[in-house]
Amino acid sequence: MQPRTSSALGSRCIAGRPLDVPFGKSRFVWIWKASRGRGGHRVSRRATEGLPVGIRKAAMVSSTVRDLAEHRDAVLQACLEVGVFPRMMEYLPASDAEAVSVSTEMVDQSELYIGVFAHRYGYVPPGGTRSVTEMEYERAVQRGIPRLIFLMSDDYRGLRASDIETGAGAERLKALKSRLQTERVVKYFTSPENLRANVVEALVKYVTTAERAPPGPSASLSDLNVSSLDSPRRRTPLDGHPVLAPPGGPPQLFTGGVHVSFTLAHNGEGKHSINLHATELEVVRFTPGRRPEYAYEIEGARLIGAGVAQPHVFTVLVFGNRVMPARWVIDAKRGTFREAKSANFFDTDDPRILTFPAGGADIEELKGTVMTCEQGLYELRFVFHYSVAGVDRQRTSEVAHVYSDE
Repeated sequence: MQPRTSSALGSRCIAGRPLDVPFGKSRFVWIWKASRGRGGHRVSRRATEGLPVGIRKAAMVSSTVRDLAEHRDAVLQACLEVGVFPRMMEYLPASDAEAVSVSTEMVDQSELYIGVFAHRYGYVPPGGTRSVTEMEYERAVQRGIPRLIFLMSDDYRGLRASDIETGAGAERLKALKSRLQTERVVKYFTSPENLRANVVEALVKYVTTAERAPPGPSASLSDLNVSSLDSPRRRTPLDGHPVLAPPGGPPQLFTGGVHVSFTLAHNGEGKHSINLHATELEVVRFTPGRRPEYAYEIEGARLIGAGVAQPHVFTVLVFGNRVMPARWVIDAKRGTFREAKSANFFDTDDPRILTFPAGGADIEELKGTVMTCEQGLYELRFVFHYSVAGVDRQRTSEVAHVYSDE
């Protein structure tokens, strides 16, 4: 039996899970979803290729699921009204690692991101620090695609107690919402129908603007791969300093600072070289003052010296919200360094630009130490500024949490 499709969208459909969704009178459409097969979920690797006739763009719809089922349907309807193809993951895959890879791949296959946020932070994989929902937003930021953000209004009626998260999740959600309101212009919704109307309005503006824009090199497949700070050994403690796991706090709270490392490389796609021209450390949030519950002791016997000189090794000091210029190790044995002249790590007397040619196998390793020099709780991340075919882009790292009591 052939699946029914909306005549307004044409007779073609994409491989996926059929979902009956009212669209006009007695009409149905197919919605792309992560679908379970042997070995877990399978994900189509196509973006707009093979989309139904009449569909112009693909959007990742990101939100928590359990508390926002009706709202997700409202966003789905809004997308279809405007001719935007919604990508939605309704069910978690069989494993935590697969959940993350599937959701981020869906963002990679989309041309814009739609985020809906209420009062739940979402599922955090064991050992992780961020929910799958926040990782989807972070991936959209890294890709530099348009992001439409909708927050539940304080005037919203009919909330159930189970829809409101408490404890550590509530604190993380508060921080995420603060970031969203800082980085984007957000809209608030008071009901599922109000959300649908807001999404339609935003999508019409987006599609109209996108279709007027001339095609350019921004569509290049070439991009910069940056290793995740959540990977093992990418974040390690300072010598002699413990890593805390306070109740209700982040799973990993470094003390006094943190060692970090990144591997940078061309993604191997497209034909354009990549020029990394700036790297910065950003203080996402700083809460000053001593925290008795985070008290720690340094093991003096474990303190080690400067170590062996390696290429691209830096040190940067942070005083509250103030980040000092980075110092690069030139020769650790001789004690020679090169200091940046601004927040950009590469802004030295001999300016640095790391170039990753298309088709090349060049890999660069950045290693460094962040020292927090004022009492308080820090949330830190790195920002990488680069260009592809003359178009500026940026990626941001995962947030590192550090407490300094020294």
